[in-house]
Amino acid sequence: MNQHLQSILNTIQQDESLTAEQKNAIAKSLKDADKELEITAFKLDRTEKVKRTTAILLEETIEELEQKRKAVEGQNRELEIESSLERVRTVAMGMKKPDDLLKVCEVLFLELQKLGFDELRNAMINVFNDDKAFFLNYDFSGSVIASITNIKYNSHPVIENFLKQIRKATDAFAELAITGNELENWKKHRESIGELPDPRLENVSGLYYYFYSIGTAAIGISNFKSITDEQLSILKRFRNVFEMAYQRYTDIEKAEAQAREAQIEVALERTRTHSMLMQHSNELDITSRVFHEQLLLLGIDSELSYVWLPDV
Repeated sequence: MNQHLQSILNTIQQDESLTAEQKNAIAKSLKDADKELEITAFKLDRTEKVKRTTAILLEETIEELEQKRKAVEGQNRELEIESSLERVRTVAMGMKKPDDLLKVCEVLFLELQKLGFDELRNAMINVFNDDKAFFLNYDFSGSVIASITNIKYNSHPVIENFLKQIRKATDAFAELAITGNELENWKKHRESIGELPDPRLENVSGLYYYFYSIGTAAIGISNFKSITDEQLSILKRFRNVFEMAYQRYTDIEKAEAQAREAQIEVALERTRTHSMLMQHSNELDITSRVFHEQLLLLGIDSELSYVWLPDV
């Protein structure tokens, strides 16, 4: 029994003014009250336990839902990235000539923007020519026309720094942050080598370059602020896609060079054949005409051809 009720019961039992019947009645009432208090206490305790259990389950459910939400977001993000990679891959595989690398730059630029590269200035592909110490810079930006620029290796300290990083390994990574006076100097250099002006460069505090190498070429971007680790990881995945594009680029170059060489050999053989068939000096005119026709077929714009025999 509750100690307070027990105290009351003890006092009543000692009260001689009450009859036994009255004491029994009061005792019964106290016992009933004690039972009700026990039942109420039990219900309150059970309710509290239910509340605690419910709170734990609710917390676990919220955590589980949050994990599921993050998982779904991660899956959606991955699907988004894979779709962008596939679009770049499709354009790369559709290349017909070397200059189509500009199309790869364009789709790369647009897809990176879709993936949240909000401060993107341009997307670039560099193709290196170590023998002649220059590289071709294929460039696409949303604000200017796509361009191809021939850039000499020793033309500027920024270029030299870039080459030092990107040419040290076939899978090298280069990162440049250009700010302050260096940025002003760099903007003037861009104009001096014929790169198209970009109005967005007028009021910026910094320009950040990120490039991944695939040996004799590299793919990269410039950004108006430093990019995140996630964005850097995404760029690296595009590098892996570009590796296939560059292989196609070199295959096309080789095929074009071989086809050109074959055309030249055919032209030479035709001219040689007519020369060997000559019987009289007046047939030089025919040989000269054949020679001229072959030049035109090779795309060499020539108004006339002639044979000069000096009289010595």
